Amino acid sequence: MLCAPGPEGPKVLIMGILALVLCSCSDLVFIHTESSLYSLPCSPIEMGVADPTYHWGQDRPVPRLLSVTKEGHLLFQHFQAADSGKYSCTISYTKRRIPVSQTFHYSVLGYHVPGGLDTVLLFHSKFCEDEWTKRFLHDLQDMLRQLEMEQRCKLQLNATFCFPSLHSPSDEFTVQVQLEVSPFGPNWDEHCNSQDLATVTDCYRKTVWHNLGQVQLALATFFKERKSFLITRPGIPSINFTNEFVGSLRTEQCSAGYGHTKQFQRCLDCCTVSIVHKMPALLLIVLLALLILNIFFILSSCYLFYQDYRLQFPRASKLKGSTMRMERMSHFFRSPKRGPQGLLGASDTRSDKEQRDGASSPAMALNLAGVTDETTPVLAPEKRRSTS
Repeated sequence: MLCAPGPEGPKVLIMGILALVLCSCSDLVFIHTESSLYSLPCSPIEMGVADPTYHWGQDRPVPRLLSVTKEGHLLFQHFQAADSGKYSCTISYTKRRIPVSQTFHYSVLGYHVPGGLDTVLLFHSKFCEDEWTKRFLHDLQDMLRQLEMEQRCKLQLNATFCFPSLHSPSDEFTVQVQLEVSPFGPNWDEHCNSQDLATVTDCYRKTVWHNLGQVQLALATFFKERKSFLITRPGIPSINFTNEFVGSLRTEQCSAGYGHTKQFQRCLDCCTVSIVHKMPALLLIVLLALLILNIFFILSSCYLFYQDYRLQFPRASKLKGSTMRMERMSHFFRSPKRGPQGLLGASDTRSDKEQRDGASSPAMALNLAGVTDETTPVLAPEKRRSTS
């Protein structure tokens, strides 16, 4: 606190804490799905400040805690589509004994290079009950775990269909199993360590293409060596499922939660998460209430204006109404009443003829007579001479 004398007395100058909050625009950050590790720095440039503190936040609640390093980097391990969103990092430090804080905003979007494998498996069995089919799929999924770890992929058994066999439909069934292969398994990207986005994306693409080829060969070898799968349970007879066909097809479809949004300019064919911002329910209620209030205000204004108009011009409205009624009555009496053609008399015909010839009506004759009586007579020039 500093005191400075002045002409009006001492003035007290209070020096508070100066907080400089600098907000930057939201930067787009693309992170590949199932990345083993991704480190997002708090600041896009090196700050070079002493003893900074970092605080990371997200625009929505997250089910797990954010992992932050001592240097302020936000760590993403095995990135998923649900990790996409808006993040902000505030770095606080002291500059010339003045507290300073600076906030950086990031829009994190998950993406993945296109690539997958759809595999169809056909098995022959003596039974087609759902209970036996589910047990067979459960045991088959466990057998494929080792292959997943070796090939660094994900294998998921999905739809199954059971129908009578074409060879012996009476006592044999064909079980069709659909197997989906994702190349993004544990440590699938260990050879892609570049920090350049274009370089690492190209590495991802080559890795996916290579891994899918290896998985396809591994699946063919796996089912060639294991033609028969025996399902046993205590107290019940064993059931045999014999493999007859393995077919694979490479796909370019996007995984669940991803789509071809073309947001990633360096990889237009990549599948990207599309973030849909939902409006809070409370905000919707407030907007609806404001809309209702506006409509009520407009209707009330119209009604008050109408009442003021009636109070200010009551005579004009009445005169206007009476004038309109008089016009209707005069129009009614002015229009001729014509009867049937056969009942028209000679007098009616004569009156019509006189009207066409310019004969004045009785009312007009009376008016002319009135004017003649009130007007001073004017003598002709010959009569004036004789009089004089």
